[in-house]
Amino acid sequence: MNATNSRSADKFVVRLPDGMREQVALVARKNHRSMNSEIIDRLEQSLLNGQFEPAQNAMGDGANTDELKAELTRAYRIIDRLLQNAVPTQDDIQEVLHLVRHSPLAQSHAAVGA
Repeated sequence: MNATNSRSADKFVVRLPDGMREQVALVARKNHRSMNSEIIDRLEQSLLNGQFEPAQNAMGDGANTDELKAELTRAYRIIDRLLQNAVPTQDDIQEVLHLVRHSPLAQSHAAVGA
């Protein structure tokens, strides 16, 4: 964001839970971004991932949508941990495999292929 845009951009104060500011700062440094850019990127991703929610709820998939959101949130946490570790641990790899094999999305793909 250039200086002209940052002066005219909407501003919003957010109260972060204890320790979250440091977490955001660490991840932002690792991604070679400012904290503001890191937060904006994550908000954009979150909003993009939720863009199909009204259509899914209209089809009566509200519970499935909630499961998918929970799995996606878990996946983001795992990805963040993997990005923070130089070498993924065996536990990280097992958790990713479990997530992929047991996610509602993977199960719906298996049902379609059956």
